[in-house]
Amino acid sequence: MIVRVARSLAAAFVVIASAAVPARAASRIPAPVRGALSRMGVSPDGVDAMIEATLGNGRTPPPTDRTLAARMELARQEDVVADERDALFDDRQVQLGVWAAPVFLRDYGTALLPTAPYDERRIPVFLIHGINGSPRDFTPLASHLRDSRYQPVVFYYPTGMPLADASRELGTRMREFLARHPTDRFAVVGHSLGGLVAKGVLDQFDVARLFPGWKTFVGMSCPWSGVPAAAQARRLPGHPASWDDLAPTSSFMHRIKTTPFPRRLAFYMFFGARGGRSLFSVFGSHDGRLSVDSMMDTPLAEAAEDTFGFYEDHVSILAAPRVFQRLDTVLDHHLASHGG
Repeated sequence: MIVRVARSLAAAFVVIASAAVPARAASRIPAPVRGALSRMGVSPDGVDAMIEATLGNGRTPPPTDRTLAARMELARQEDVVADERDALFDDRQVQLGVWAAPVFLRDYGTALLPTAPYDERRIPVFLIHGINGSPRDFTPLASHLRDSRYQPVVFYYPTGMPLADASRELGTRMREFLARHPTDRFAVVGHSLGGLVAKGVLDQFDVARLFPGWKTFVGMSCPWSGVPAAAQARRLPGHPASWDDLAPTSSFMHRIKTTPFPRRLAFYMFFGARGGRSLFSVFGSHDGRLSVDSMMDTPLAEAAEDTFGFYEDHVSILAAPRVFQRLDTVLDHHLASHGG
């Protein structure tokens, strides 16, 4: 039992992306779990360091920036362009969104932000980032799309918030944005947790009626089956609220797995399997953050138009030329064929 818990906790520490903080002297791992980790050949001190680098202390969120807050508020009324260098996406804002999501929502809210001035002749592609991330994660993809018929529009939200609420925010922002820029076709690309947030829109909105232009949805490296380690969240020293929804048996994950796709919305699954040797190796094939089972062992695979695997890890899949080529093919098939 202790070994199973230790493995789950080790996986939990790996899945959340790093956020460097000063090390603490005292171990945050219970003694029995430290022993189990040692028997697995995993350094308890190494896991301690990973906890600190990953979770931080979660108690002292940075103060919010009034200028950035004003820009986010304006972005819900008109287009506000934000590229990868924007201070909105600095780590202090990201960590606020993970550990103090209610504060982030109160002061910043959520927004859809074009990465360049909007061009009505181009087709919008909404990009949804994952946990402990920001639209900056999509820098290589946004650069790839810059001179194409597609224009990236990024969704910025606090990844520590409950995921059903994040999905509601995304759907609301999409309605506002598309009211300003009506279009008969667009795509959504979600990475990791962002794919779940995008899929959750189907649970809360009549997509066929409200978003008839949504033609294709691509999920990249998404935990469609949930994250088993998230079921151990209560054992962690602290965790974002979104982790409760990532547990495979959560009500949010149940809806993700069972809500059908509208007939005219084409769904694709991209995943990576270049995990290397890490704590996650005890769970089999993985991408360094998620097991292949968590990404692919799901009823949603049967609903997908196609699935594509790449020799990439959880992060490099967002910058790989072969991934971009396959994405271009998918977008062209469902969007360019409508005339564009």
